[in-house]
Amino acid sequence: MSTLGIIASSHKLEAARVTINLTISSDTNNYNIQSNRGGTYSSGNTDLTLTINSGVVVGSTSASNPALETGSSWATGDTITIINNGTIKGCGGNGGAGADADYSSPTDNGEDGEDGGTGFKAEFATTFTNNGSVYGGGGGGGGGTLAVGLEDKTLDTTANGGGGGGGGAGVNSGTGGAGGVASNATDTTNGTAGSNGTATAGGSGGIGAFTNLINSGAGGSGGALGLPGNSGTSSLAAYNPNSTTPGAGGLAGFYEEGATLINDGDGIGGIVGGRTALYFALEILGQVNWLQESTTNTFSSQSVTIPEGTKSVIFMGNISTNGGRDTLHTTATLGGNSLTEVISINDPLTEYTFDSIIYAGNTSLTGTQTATFNYTNRQTVYGSGHLILFLNKEFNSFVASSSDSIVTTTNPATLSLTKYGEGIQLGAATVKPTANMTNMPTVVGFFGDNTTARGYIWGYGITSGDYNVASSLSTAASIMANDNGETFVAATFAPTKFNN
Repeated sequence: MSTLGIIASSHKLEAARVTINLTISSDTNNYNIQSNRGGTYSSGNTDLTLTINSGVVVGSTSASNPALETGSSWATGDTITIINNGTIKGCGGNGGAGADADYSSPTDNGEDGEDGGTGFKAEFATTFTNNGSVYGGGGGGGGGTLAVGLEDKTLDTTANGGGGGGGGAGVNSGTGGAGGVASNATDTTNGTAGSNGTATAGGSGGIGAFTNLINSGAGGSGGALGLPGNSGTSSLAAYNPNSTTPGAGGLAGFYEEGATLINDGDGIGGIVGGRTALYFALEILGQVNWLQESTTNTFSSQSVTIPEGTKSVIFMGNISTNGGRDTLHTTATLGGNSLTEVISINDPLTEYTFDSIIYAGNTSLTGTQTATFNYTNRQTVYGSGHLILFLNKEFNSFVASSSDSIVTTTNPATLSLTKYGEGIQLGAATVKPTANMTNMPTVVGFFGDNTTARGYIWGYGITSGDYNVASSLSTAASIMANDNGETFVAATFAPTKFNN
């Protein structure tokens, strides 16, 4: 079919299921099964088998992208089987540059080598028979340190750049790091660049410059297939006045990512080399909520204890005011660090204002910290409501996978979204009592301060179902009164929106 020698065929099995057979018969890079399954694919009713022929190499053009991946848009009921008779190799990591040697300011460090790339990445349950081999790319070597000093007899100033790290092994292989550049001295010698890696071996590190008996550090060699790169070397302390450091070697690439999705959690067997990355499910580690009493303050703060293992947070807030105060959310912070607004909605700024919002952010903070919601105006009469979720994974994007919002007097208010198995679903509503929200795993809420005229309510939870499989979510909030515009926002994040 194609110049890459990729052959596809399909036929119906009985009345319901579709069989798709894909064959990779010549060398190729960055093969995505989902992108190649063709138009006969039937969601939830497809059995797909990919065969990699003997002698074929599946590689990658970048350490950031796997050589082979399933893709994520599959449905419950689909099956993926891979029969590997060839070789799958992640891309080699690039070598780190040697340290620049500026005699007037010798502060540059050797650059770290790049991690090797991934061989196979599973984002859906896969049966994998490995009759060949699967490797992560080799890590790149680290760059060497600079050296500066005075020649013994002439006292000429001397600056020598560090050697570059070697590229890691892979298909494609990593590029050797540049040698460090020397400057602002009588005698200047640049470091030597590291060598590129090959399909199986790491490149050698560049040698350090040697001028006037002053020697800079050499670059580390790149790693062979499935092995880390080596760190660069240091020059003598006498010629490194600021104790700059050599670059570390890059880590070996993963031969598999998503091991819990491969062979029922057993991962790939047979000949493999590199690291394995287990998939850890998204978890809510804890929750804090509070009601702010009526106040003239334009903020509401709470001291919170961050659960151990927290990598990210979600803030949900609600406020309602009258008397033309028109109070809206402006920002939210944790430990003084600002979060990112995911979605918000408020009714037209008139006598009564209802504002609902969701924020998200990554954090490395621990212990007790101050969480703050900030507003444009006072929180008088009805106060405000707040909820925080602590998660065990970092976001890689704060753009929701699906979101919706509404300002309405129609009761109940219904939003339609797409949810994703093992992701998270969220909702925040500013309503009239009695408050309620449907189709959320957990619902929390209470009345606004000093009255039963306002309700602040949140829904949240980890979405049930198979990993990243999409399904519809219809969620309704109530009560929406017929004399004000109450507000409701909701968002979902697929598990692929989080780093593993």
